[in-house]
Amino acid sequence: MMGYGLGMIGGGFSLIFLIIIVIAVIYFINNRNDDNSSSYHNNNNDFHHQADRAEEIAKERYAKGEISKEEFDQIMKDLK
Repeated sequence: MMGYGLGMIGGGFSLIFLIIIVIAVIYFINNRNDDNSSSYHNNNNDFHHQADRAEEIAKERYAKGEISKEEFDQIMKDLK
């Protein structure tokens, strides 16, 4: 008879609390993996954007006569 009473309610709440903790941990682990994945793709896109911008700068400098044809070709070769 000692097992019944307020202790039973506390046991129920602790089970619910444990379930909430487990769900929260799973949620944060999944979000962490998503963040790492998107970070990789963002870094990859940033690299391509920087390469495109470098090509544009080289074209502008060649058009202005700041660099020779050989220098322009070398820059384009290096960026590929």
